[in-house]
Amino acid sequence: MKKALKIVGIALGTVVLLIAAAALYFNIKGIPYYEVNAPEVTVEPTPERVARGEYIVNQTCVICHLGKDGKLSGTLMEDDPDFGTWYAPNITQHP
Repeated sequence: MKKALKIVGIALGTVVLLIAAAALYFNIKGIPYYEVNAPEVTVEPTPERVARGEYIVNQTCVICHLGKDGKLSGTLMEDDPDFGTWYAPNITQHP
C-alpha cells in the first residue's frame, strides 16, 4: 500500500512540476505568435447556397441569437445571480 501511494505521489508531483515548468516557460518566453495571411475567398451566392445557409441558421443559430425583434440581433441568455448576466451577441452585420 505504501509503495502504491509513493508511486501515485511521485506521478502527481511530476505532473504538477511539468505544469509549473510550462507556466513558467510561457510566462517568461510568451505565447508563440505566427503571422498568418488570410486567403482570398470569393463565394457566389447561388439560391441553393442561400437556402442551405438559411437552413443552418434556423437549425443552430436562432436558439441563442434570435432577438425579440425576430432578427439575429442577440438576446438575454440567462440571468444567474451567481454567474452574472450574459447576452448572445448580434452575429449579423446589421446594428
